[in-house]
Amino acid sequence: LGAGGMGEVYRARDPRLGRDVAIKSLPDAFANDAERLARFEREARLLASLSHPNLAAIHGIEEVDGRRYLVLEFVDGETLAARLSRGALPVDESIDVCRDIAAGVEAAHENGVVHRDLKPGNVIITPSGQVKVLDFGLATSGSSGASGSDPNLSHSPTLTHATRAGVVLGTAAYMSPEQARGKNVDRRTDVWSFGCVLYECLTGRPLFQGETVSDLIARILEREPDWAALPSNTPSRVRELLRKCLRKDPKERLRDIGDARLELSQAAVEEPAFAPTAAPRSRRWPWMIAIGVLGVALLASLALRPKPQALDARTMHVSIALPRGLEVSLEVPDVTLSPDGKTVVFAAVDSTGTTRLFVRPLRSATVRVLPGTEGAVIPFWSPDSREIGFFANSNLQRMRVDGGGAQILAPAPSARGGAWGADDIIVYAPSASGALMKISAAGGTPMVATVLDSTRGETAHRFPSFLPDGKHFLYVSIPGKDGKVDTRVASLDDASGPVLVSSPNMATYAAGYLLFNQNESVVAQPFDLGSFQLRGSPKVVGDLYNVSDQYSGSPALTASGDGTLIQREYRASAMRVVLMDRSGKIIRALALPRGRYGEPSFSPDATRLAITHAPVGSAAHNVWLVDIARNLANRLSFEGTWDISPMWTTDGEYIVWGRDSDSGRELFWKRSDGSGEQEMLADVPNMFNDPTSITRDYVVFRSLSGTTNEDIYAVPLRGEKTPKPLIRTAYNELDAVVSPDERWMAYRSDESGRHEIYVVGFPNMDRRVRVSLDGAAPVTNTGLALLSWRRDGRELVFIGSDGRTLMAVDVQTGEHFSAGTPRPLFRFPRESEDASISPDGQTIAVVLPAESETRSILNLVVNWTSELQGPNNRGD
Repeated sequence: LGAGGMGEVYRARDPRLGRDVAIKSLPDAFANDAERLARFEREARLLASLSHPNLAAIHGIEEVDGRRYLVLEFVDGETLAARLSRGALPVDESIDVCRDIAAGVEAAHENGVVHRDLKPGNVIITPSGQVKVLDFGLATSGSSGASGSDPNLSHSPTLTHATRAGVVLGTAAYMSPEQARGKNVDRRTDVWSFGCVLYECLTGRPLFQGETVSDLIARILEREPDWAALPSNTPSRVRELLRKCLRKDPKERLRDIGDARLELSQAAVEEPAFAPTAAPRSRRWPWMIAIGVLGVALLASLALRPKPQALDARTMHVSIALPRGLEVSLEVPDVTLSPDGKTVVFAAVDSTGTTRLFVRPLRSATVRVLPGTEGAVIPFWSPDSREIGFFANSNLQRMRVDGGGAQILAPAPSARGGAWGADDIIVYAPSASGALMKISAAGGTPMVATVLDSTRGETAHRFPSFLPDGKHFLYVSIPGKDGKVDTRVASLDDASGPVLVSSPNMATYAAGYLLFNQNESVVAQPFDLGSFQLRGSPKVVGDLYNVSDQYSGSPALTASGDGTLIQREYRASAMRVVLMDRSGKIIRALALPRGRYGEPSFSPDATRLAITHAPVGSAAHNVWLVDIARNLANRLSFEGTWDISPMWTTDGEYIVWGRDSDSGRELFWKRSDGSGEQEMLADVPNMFNDPTSITRDYVVFRSLSGTTNEDIYAVPLRGEKTPKPLIRTAYNELDAVVSPDERWMAYRSDESGRHEIYVVGFPNMDRRVRVSLDGAAPVTNTGLALLSWRRDGRELVFIGSDGRTLMAVDVQTGEHFSAGTPRPLFRFPRESEDASISPDGQTIAVVLPAESETRSILNLVVNWTSELQGPNNRGD
C-alpha cells in the first residue's frame, strides 16, 4: 500500500476472521535500530489504547524471525489529500468531514494521546463516507508538557524520508508554531493542525505555502491566514472556530478539540441552508445520491405548481439527508409526514445526546427545532397539519407547529403511538400492553377505545392510524403468529373490528392502498374504505424494504394522501465491544467476529461475557460466549431466531436467556461450557420475559402482560418451575437485581411519574427504600439501563435520568438497608447501546457502533402509485 519513514504497509488477508487488514513492518535499514524499534512499539501501544469509529484500529502486533509487524485495520478509500487535489469541498461536506476528524482526535486526546501529524494525507474517506484518522507514527503519550518535537526538524521521521518535492512541505504546512520552533507541545498542537485541515477543506488550498521548508515555517510563524479566501457561505460559527484554532499563541488557542466538534455540530444544525445543492455523503447508490442533490429543487417545483403537470405522473425517489449532528432512531417510529404531504416532523438526537422534535418543510432545506420538546418521541399530526401530538416525560402532549408551549393531555408511561382524528379526538396507546385509549385533544378524562380479545390471546393494541373519514382507525394487535402482527380496524363508536392483514409490521393506509411488509419488501394492496376489504393482489413498491423496529408492530413507513411517503433507511451496522474503567476510559477493545452485539453479561469470575450476536443484515440473534483474555467467541444457542438477555447462574454453570416464540417469550437455559442441549426453563404465559437477575434458587425476570404493564416475576430453578409475581402494579417495574446476600432487590419504577431506583426486601418485598434522588434511565430510552450490585454488596450502580451517566451509591446490606448519596462516575458515549459492569465494579463492557454513521437518511417517494400500474411490477 505504501512506504514511509516508519515502515512499509501491505494489504493482507486474515483467513481466521475472514477480513482484510493492513500489515506494517519496519524497513530493513531500521530493523536493528533501537530508537526506531522503540518508536514502532510505542505506536503499537498508543493505537491499542484507542478505540473509536473515526480512528483506524490496531488488531494486534506480531513478531516473526525477529521482525515486528503491526496488524492494523484496513481502511479502503481515498485520502482527504487526494480529494482536495481536485479542489475545495462544499461547505457542508467540509463541516461533516472535519466534525468526524475532530471526534476521532478528541477520543485520542481523552486517552492522553497527541497525534502531532494531523494532515489530509492521514485522513481517509471510505466509499460509504466514513472518516478515519490514521498514522499515529509521530504521536506521543501525555497531555500538557509532552515532548512534541526534536529541536532539529530533520529528525522527524515524516520529514527525514520525504524524497519528492512537496511531501515535506505538505507535512510542514500543518505544524503549529510551537512545533515548528521545536518546543514542547500538547493537544493544542493538534488543534492548530485541525484548523489547517478545516481551512484547506473550505478553500481548497493550504493555510500557508512556501518554496522551501524555511520559507513555509517563516510564514507559519509570522503571517496571518487569508480569511478572505473562505467561501462567502461559510457559517459564522465556523469562521469564529477557525480563528480560535489558528491563534499562534497556544495560550490563546482553543484548548479542547471536543469543543471544535460541538461547534461544527451546532453549525450544521443551526445554519443548514448553506450550500443547498451540495451532495450529502450517503451509503445509498451513486444514482440515489445524484437525485438527492436535485431533490429539494424538484420538490419545490412540485409543491408550488397549482396544477399537476405531466411530470407529476412519474414516481420520484429522493434521499433527504438530515443536518450532520442529528440522528433519527431506526428502532422507534419517530418520523411522520403531515396529512397534506408538505411537512415532515421527526424526533432526533442532537450532538448533546438530547432528543427533540424537528420540522422540515419538504420544499425547503431548513430544519427547525421545536422548543420545549426535550425527550419527545413518536410524534403524530392533527388532521389540519397545524399541530402535532407526541409523548414526552411519560405524558401525552400537543403543540402547534408554528410555535407555542406544549399542553399535557394525559399520562402515557410507556407510549406506543397515537393518532388525531375528527372532532379533535386522539386515540393513543399509553403503555406497551393493554388496549387503546381515547381523549379529547382539549384534554379531559381518557376513555377506552378498544377492547382486548382474550379469545385471540391479545395482550396489546398499538400504533393507531386514522383512515380518511376521521372516525375509523387502523391499529396493530399483538402477539401474532409466525413473527407477524395483525392490523385491525375499529372506529370511535365501535371498539372492535376485523383483522385486515397479518405482516411483520403494521399496515399503513395511503391513496386507496394498504402498505405492509411481505417477503422482505413493502407491498401495496387496494383497500376498499366502504367495506374495509382488501382487493386484488399485493404489488411491490420499488426501492422500499423491511424496517426492523424495537417497538413490535410499529409501521414501516409514513404516508400522506397525496401520493407521498417516507421511509427511514435501515442500516444494520456492525457493533464492537470495549472494556472501560470506572472513569470511562477505554481499557481495550475486544477483537470479535464482525456482527451486531448486545446485552453483555459478566460471568461470576469476570473472565467471560455472555452476549447476544447477530450477523450484519440478519435479524437472528443468538447467545454467544466470549473468553475475554483470549478474544475468543463461541456460539452457545442455535435453535432460536431471537434470543435476548443472557444471564449467568451464581455458580457460572448455566446461562439463562429469553427466546421469542409465537406465544410470547419463554425462558431457556444451557450449560455454559456448551455441553448438553438447551432446555426450556419456564413456559411463561405473558408476552415478553427477560431475565434480569439470578439467585441460588430463583431466576428474576421482567414480564409484560396484557393487563398490567412491565412487572417483576420469579421462577424457581429447581422443582416445579411455576412463575410467580414479585411486584405487579399498574406502573412499570424493570431491571430487578438481587443483592449478593440475597436479602434485598433493587429495581426501577415509574410510579412517581418518572423512573427512580428502589430497594426492597427479598423475597418478601417489604421495607422499601428509594435510592436515586434525581431520577433514573427513562423508559423511552432505547439504550442503557444498567443496574447492578457490587460483589461485596456495598455499592449499587445505575444509569441516571439523562440515560447516559453512570451513577454509583454506597449502600449497607444485611438485616437492614441504608444508602448514601448517588455520585456520577462518568457519562457513556452517546452512541453506546448496551453495557454491563463486572462483579467487582471495576470494569464495564460497553457495546458501541463499529462504524460511524453518515447522515440519517429519509427516503422520500413521490407518486409511488405510478409504479403499481406498469407491467413490470415485481408483485405481478
